[in-house]
Amino acid sequence: MENKEISNWIRQREIHEKSSKNILGDVFPDFHRFKVTNRFIKSYLEHVGYTLDVGCNTGYYLNNIIKSDARFGVDLSRSILKQAKVKANFICAVGEHLPFKDDTFTSVLCLELIEHVLNPELLIEEIARVMRPSGILLLSTPVKSTSKDFTGSAAKARYDESERY
Repeated sequence: MENKEISNWIRQREIHEKSSKNILGDVFPDFHRFKVTNRFIKSYLEHVGYTLDVGCNTGYYLNNIIKSDARFGVDLSRSILKQAKVKANFICAVGEHLPFKDDTFTSVLCLELIEHVLNPELLIEEIARVMRPSGILLLSTPVKSTSKDFTGSAAKARYDESERY
């Protein structure tokens, strides 16, 4: 990915973030999904060793739910990371190029991010690289269709460029 492309993407995301009125309403437009995510994390990931939140924003999950001492957050927006009020290690980076050694994390969160990255396949490869073989990944993305049948086109829906930051 070229630096100019990354810079444009960061600029678009920061414009989007500045126009947001309510960060939880913006990041989690479906409050039910937000509650289910919270329950899953509390049940399975709350005290798991090394935790990475890819696309962490201001570190909501690292601050409010994850209780391990080894908490890391990655986001590409420096301005958003500066707003974090969390005792965690924050790094400004893109998810497609994670600055960590192989097999570092016992759990990885990647919530509502994959539909915004330029190369989703590379994001998944990077997460797999930095996650331990027995690690837990929690990845979520909104479903484009309101259809309850996930065997049809809703399961194959891709996001167009206007839906990315």
